Amino acid sequence: MKEYLLKSIITALVFIGISIAFDAIFNKIDIIWKYLINGVLFGFVYEGWWHFYQKGVFSKKKIMSLFKKKRTSTFLAAMISLMLTIGCKPSSDYCTVKGIAKGYQDGTKFELQDYWHGCKVVGTAVVKDGAFEIHPNVSAPTHVFLYQDDLQLQDFFLEPGTILVNMDAAVGEDYGPGVTGTPSNDTLDEYRVLKKEGREDAMQALVDSVFAATQTGPLVVSCVDSGFKPAGEALDALKRLSPELSDLRFVKNLMEEMSLLAKTEPTADYKPHFLDLEYADLSGEKIRLSSVVNNPQNRYVLLDFWATWCRPCIRYLPQMKQVYAKYHGKGLEIVSVSIDSSEKKWRSFLEENGVDWISVLDDLGGKRTSKVWENYAISVIPMFLLIDGTTGEILFRENQPDLDAIFSELLP
Repeated sequence: MKEYLLKSIITALVFIGISIAFDAIFNKIDIIWKYLINGVLFGFVYEGWWHFYQKGVFSKKKIMSLFKKKRTSTFLAAMISLMLTIGCKPSSDYCTVKGIAKGYQDGTKFELQDYWHGCKVVGTAVVKDGAFEIHPNVSAPTHVFLYQDDLQLQDFFLEPGTILVNMDAAVGEDYGPGVTGTPSNDTLDEYRVLKKEGREDAMQALVDSVFAATQTGPLVVSCVDSGFKPAGEALDALKRLSPELSDLRFVKNLMEEMSLLAKTEPTADYKPHFLDLEYADLSGEKIRLSSVVNNPQNRYVLLDFWATWCRPCIRYLPQMKQVYAKYHGKGLEIVSVSIDSSEKKWRSFLEENGVDWISVLDDLGGKRTSKVWENYAISVIPMFLLIDGTTGEILFRENQPDLDAIFSELLP
């Protein structure tokens, strides 16, 4: 039996190698776990068959004569293994991404990362004559980011059809208009045009149409993930999704998040009480959020979730400094909770940028086992929650608030 197990493992490794080598020819190595299952399955099945054949378990001469030669059975097992490997692959014909790359040199490499599937790479392209084309290795709708090296250039949806992307090197990182060709991307592009023009009413009307009962596509998932609607309404929208989306782990996690979010998301009729947190500040002293809120000098407490690697968070820093300098003396306190995984980077950033309000570090980096997630369901940063120092109620929860406009009314 030990010999059988050893042979099975060796054969499994051989079949895994053959599968990967064969697939590498077509540049589709992205679901290695299927190769593992495939190789182990056929390794044990094949070696088990050969083991019991030698033991004389099989007696039907016609069956045995067909597989009597070991080389024949090895070839058949390998072929079946390869066919299953190919068969379980996502199709690269699901959709096509065609792009114009203005200002990018020939040879520039672009990469598509699948946000809903752990940011795995689902396609690459090299610029030639100012254009590129990608046939993503997917088989269902998803949300992707287009990268050049470590720079996020654009994001859009993969869905059946031809997706047209216009890139301009002079703009660089840009989440503005420029991606069209399929229903979800056309709507997203329309929203970004309206945002660029500052037409907020039209933007809200477009978001409302996405949450209509007839909408079941990827744009719904993205709008929920971006926090465009209250948690209750978001949950209802997620429940209407098509099966190919509702079965995704990302969507299931999002539904869990919305359930948690309902605990701390204020609405017109409901103002939840803040949930306590306790973390160490720069000096190592443990700071409880409740002690800050209950301080009679603090009329309002702005709870800020951020990280040093978050560019939108960094862009908010000048506004936060201005607001703190202007309103701290009138009763505003800020508590910034970083979800950085590196304490060293967090400390260096605060010291270099002269952040002088209360800053603490979530030592679990905002993972689902941390209080940041359990209590506040923070999955998008920056995220700001305003707490009333008198009642402890959460007055708003937003990721892009106009802080000066808010506090000019609250603390005139």
